[in-house]
Amino acid sequence: MKALPKTCSFILLGFFLSAFSARLWGEKPRPRPSPEAIMNMNRSLFPIVCGRLEQPGDKFTALYTVGTGVFIDTAGHFITAGHVIRRKFSTNPDEPTECLPAIYIAKSGWQPGAQSYDANWFKFGDCIQDANVDVAVCHAEGNPFAASLHISAVRIAKTTPAPGTQVAFTGFPVQSNQPVTTQSRILRLDAAGKMNLWVLTTEVADQPPWPGSSGSPVYLSDGSLIGIIVRRGINADNGLAFALSSESIRAFLAEHHLSLRPVRPAR
Repeated sequence: MKALPKTCSFILLGFFLSAFSARLWGEKPRPRPSPEAIMNMNRSLFPIVCGRLEQPGDKFTALYTVGTGVFIDTAGHFITAGHVIRRKFSTNPDEPTECLPAIYIAKSGWQPGAQSYDANWFKFGDCIQDANVDVAVCHAEGNPFAASLHISAVRIAKTTPAPGTQVAFTGFPVQSNQPVTTQSRILRLDAAGKMNLWVLTTEVADQPPWPGSSGSPVYLSDGSLIGIIVRRGINADNGLAFALSSESIRAFLAEHHLSLRPVRPAR
């Protein structure tokens, strides 16, 4: 039998290793999230802001964005990075703050290129946290889903994507007044205490997650959430992003006897 050319052998070997890696992780690499998936995710997320009420009429003013949140059910519960809540909304009586914790939701949805929005704001509280897992679950008062807004709750992925899978994360970095999406790729899954963290590399080296991106949902091409951004890399990890995995989020919810409520389809 005639031997295969060496170049062909290398191609076959590379194909075999790629297929083996995808099968080992239980899933083939997926294409990057589409504009439709990004648009659907935009219905589930919002900026978490520090604000204040002003007289007359108790007008609410958002002072600055502290992070990003994403709805996990239609009862008004959302998740974000735990440090967003711990650092910005202290309940320590020895550290008084005039910062009113709230979320901001555009009434007609987040529109690309818009400079301003007609928005509703909602106070939130009842946050549940764990010092060992960088995630918080909070509840928006007055349930935004009862206000006929253009919103939906996210789907949390049940599958484990393979290294190399294209993903995206969307949030409100550097005081942006609209969602900013960064296309990225999974490098690996790291263990850090009670947390499993996705290590992501962005397509453009100078686009790591900036302040305000904490809590941003990381999602697949079908729009399902695989994690939330908890930090960006520094020093040797500069340019990388680290996201708490959906597996760790589910474990956190189960440990604190929280269950995902039924999700209403997006309108």
